[in-house]
Amino acid sequence: IRIVSWNILAESYLTRRSHRGLPRLYRNCVFSPRARRAVLHKRLEHFYDLNVDILCLQEVDMPLEILKECGYDSILTPTAKEGNGAGGRVDACGIYFQRSKYKSCGHELIRLDDLATLGQTGTMLPISNLQGLSTSFLRRNVALVCRLQHIESNNTIVVANAHCYWNPEYSYVKLCQVHYVMKRAHEFCKEGEGVVLCGDLNSPPHSSVYEYLSKGKVNAKLVAPWYQHSIEQDDENDFLPAGEKDIHQVEDELADLSITATEEEKENDTSPQIRYMLDFTLNRFTRWLRILGIDAALETEEEEIQRTRENNIVLFDRCRKERRTLVTTSYKLLLRKECPSGTYLVNPKSQTNLEAAFVHLLLHHGVTLEPANFLSRCVVCNGCIMDVKHIDDKRRVFAANNAPDLSDELTDVCECHGCGQGYWWCDRPSSSATRVKTQATRLFELCLRGGVPIKGPLNMFDFVDVEKEREKGLEEDDIELEHLDVTDWLKDEQLSCPIPMESSYAMR
Repeated sequence: IRIVSWNILAESYLTRRSHRGLPRLYRNCVFSPRARRAVLHKRLEHFYDLNVDILCLQEVDMPLEILKECGYDSILTPTAKEGNGAGGRVDACGIYFQRSKYKSCGHELIRLDDLATLGQTGTMLPISNLQGLSTSFLRRNVALVCRLQHIESNNTIVVANAHCYWNPEYSYVKLCQVHYVMKRAHEFCKEGEGVVLCGDLNSPPHSSVYEYLSKGKVNAKLVAPWYQHSIEQDDENDFLPAGEKDIHQVEDELADLSITATEEEKENDTSPQIRYMLDFTLNRFTRWLRILGIDAALETEEEEIQRTRENNIVLFDRCRKERRTLVTTSYKLLLRKECPSGTYLVNPKSQTNLEAAFVHLLLHHGVTLEPANFLSRCVVCNGCIMDVKHIDDKRRVFAANNAPDLSDELTDVCECHGCGQGYWWCDRPSSSATRVKTQATRLFELCLRGGVPIKGPLNMFDFVDVEKEREKGLEEDDIELEHLDVTDWLKDEQLSCPIPMESSYAMR
């Protein structure tokens, strides 16, 4: 069987702005619809001369009557021009097959935008807290699976044709799109049927998609948006749609992008740590994260004024530069085109809702708590709290915090490496140390009831009955928050392809 996959580049995406620097000889052909169609038709006729059985084309935005004249029947995804298009998409994915050899025995359209609302049970759920993540999957991409029967032998084969999101910054979107296509293809297949995956997956070698298909599994955590930092955006052209972006610039980004595990991560079998950035309204939420030892930066008052009064959103730049995941109470921020992918939306209306959102955030991002790290971050500035060993340094800490010299009485004295805030332990119920420990205990128990995983020794929190708190659980009304299938996929260190695949290139 001979199969060709080809992105023919839709004319609607072909502009002089998106393809700058072409030699004059090529410009005369590329930007002339009549000349370009003549070349395209000649190439398609050549495929027929090569006796190609099946053609999988992407970005089809014109009638290809030449293929019909050459004896090919076709199945295409709907477009906006025809009505019922994929979110207004003007081009289609098409599967063309020689009618003298094959006939169609059914097909399914796969709308990859479904990932934005696909819940754990396979039903469509309304989204609020996960609006930032779900919006990043609304890319109008589509795929098609088709069962073709060989007329002479009656054998059947399933062909999938997919067109994935182009942007190299969103490797997690492409991985989830391909995983969804493979799941749907697996469900579509009958026992014993072979599957051929074609398409423009917009994924270079060594990408997560390539590893997923070639090896059958991949650590999806390494591309989850709450771990991955964004590519530095050098100018506004980076936010243009694919068709309006310089193709050479995209190729350079693809070449520079590395989304596989580092050697250190492979050796230690760990994922990079999650780092958060919270807007100014989430001061309490930020303190909770810091109490549990989680890196959480807070928007400053000056940055909040710039954002709300001057429309200068420093928050977005900090997220990218500091590799942080944004947590916000502002739905309007999510509507901004430059809003970082995977932004989490919090509803701060009540204490109960805030606590539920806190647990949901940790569950959603697959955070594993380590009690040994509790109270290791400064609640004031997010700096690391370090032990103070030398007697003179202890006296300096007490003096800096306007406290009496207790260096001879206290052995556990600490200092924030960032702001110099001093910390020391005191058993008095009214002391700040006791209050923060009580707060940490409350948060720890809340997380245990919500099902947040833990690891390592309990240390000073060994009085907490972990099993008892797990059994208590949370009231359903306390954590009635949304869930997406993609969140489970992106937390999976062994995300597996349901169909064993082999690359036609690697088999050569």
